[in-house]
Amino acid sequence: MSRRARVSQLGATVLFLALCAAVLAEGAPRRGLETYVGYRDMLEVTSGVEWANDADGSLEIAGRSRYSDVIVIGSLEGFSAERHTKISVDQEGNFRGTVWLLDGPGWYRMSVATRPPGRQTYAIVCSFSVRNTSLDTPLAPVEYAGYGTDLTIESPRGGTNVLKETLTVRGWSRYARVRAVVEHLDTGEVRTYSMRTNADGAFVFPIPLEVGFGPCEVKLSSLQVDAETWRGAAVYNVVSAMPAVFMTEPAYQNGTILATGGFRIRGMAPKSPTVTVETASEDGTRTYWRADVAVTNGVFDTWVDMPPGAAAGSVFRLRVSVPGTGAEDPGARRTYTVAVAPRRPDPKSTESWVAHSSDGAIRELADSIMGDRTDTYEIVQAIHDWVARNIAYDVRGAKTLRPGPVDALSTLARRESVCMGYANLMAALLRAAGLRVWVLIGNADNGVTVVKHAWNEVEVNGRIMAIDATWDSGGVEGWSFVRRFGRAFFDPRPDQLAFTHFEDR
Repeated sequence: MSRRARVSQLGATVLFLALCAAVLAEGAPRRGLETYVGYRDMLEVTSGVEWANDADGSLEIAGRSRYSDVIVIGSLEGFSAERHTKISVDQEGNFRGTVWLLDGPGWYRMSVATRPPGRQTYAIVCSFSVRNTSLDTPLAPVEYAGYGTDLTIESPRGGTNVLKETLTVRGWSRYARVRAVVEHLDTGEVRTYSMRTNADGAFVFPIPLEVGFGPCEVKLSSLQVDAETWRGAAVYNVVSAMPAVFMTEPAYQNGTILATGGFRIRGMAPKSPTVTVETASEDGTRTYWRADVAVTNGVFDTWVDMPPGAAAGSVFRLRVSVPGTGAEDPGARRTYTVAVAPRRPDPKSTESWVAHSSDGAIRELADSIMGDRTDTYEIVQAIHDWVARNIAYDVRGAKTLRPGPVDALSTLARRESVCMGYANLMAALLRAAGLRVWVLIGNADNGVTVVKHAWNEVEVNGRIMAIDATWDSGGVEGWSFVRRFGRAFFDPRPDQLAFTHFEDR
């Protein structure tokens, strides 16, 4: 079953009352409201189903209920997934809500159900069929276990599900934090974001769609069951659209760049023949340099010069934009703060990974990963990907505080290690490929606790960039390592990384 056909879980069985089976049988009438035991006694639908057979992407349901727990269960004919929508009931027992038809055009079977206090099962009180005539998928959440008690989404609800840059969600949470997991449904790339709610539980959560272009699933949760498990309460299915300008080096769309000198940038601008690249003073009042860079086959690539007199500690702005676009298109301009960073001293020769970078096995693997690549940034990404895909996290060693050897050669031989082994192997492979690289040791905040950690920095095309192959390799569930490859910590924004990674000084 595809991800789009996941059956929502309520944590309670739905009880189909007497006549339900007969009504659901093949050949049931398409029109009208079919009432069951408990209609008007437990619940009554007063408007929204009188009726037209057709709906344009959504359906309004209103009525009265004896009980405060009311849901609408909808399923597309021939589609196994059921979508449950919780409907708010006021103190007088009146309810009204919008049911979104999220599985495309066609006939939907809709049932309205309620649950008396203390009962574990819902009773279906009435059913009807409706045809969705809309070819567009509306932007509305699919509701799952905990919706309405742990988490409630206020917006967005409606409009197209094709988005650029960001999905901004407004809602309420019973708990202090809300987590969003964004997964690209074709590539499997995953990014995780979290934010704290206000004192009253309200939140406005701008969720970046940085996993790539195409179909994405955004899963929102607020109840954290344990260190690695969250209870999913709502999901958006969206399509991430290509913006006017998309940067590929650096691998983030705004924030801070740590430059050691002139540095390289590149990206995509598929609908423009040029992009404008300019540097300016930190306050924006003085322009240092400006160039119109040609876009060839949708791709641009250029080096950025340092402003006159720029030295370590200097700060300036960089802007990359498509000419002639207005401020109403946020994807048409990329703005960075560039901080000129002092060059790190070379690593000590006593570091084991420095010696191991000359070992035959390390050099052979580095050559194999590089293959025919000559582009430095692509070589660094390929080495990151190999380590994140092929080294497993030593869960038992980490939890018992007795990890195996963490040097680069042992990590390569075992194909398993803790963070220090990942970082040492990354450093040895990158040094064997001819790059300046360092192993950083400090602490990291994984969202649950602050732990000792190790990761890498590497100098690439005039920039200092971070890499955390450990966190990009997967996660821990109980005593098991679960592979979940990603690139969230390959060339991450330095200003964002500073909130989670703290180097010992």
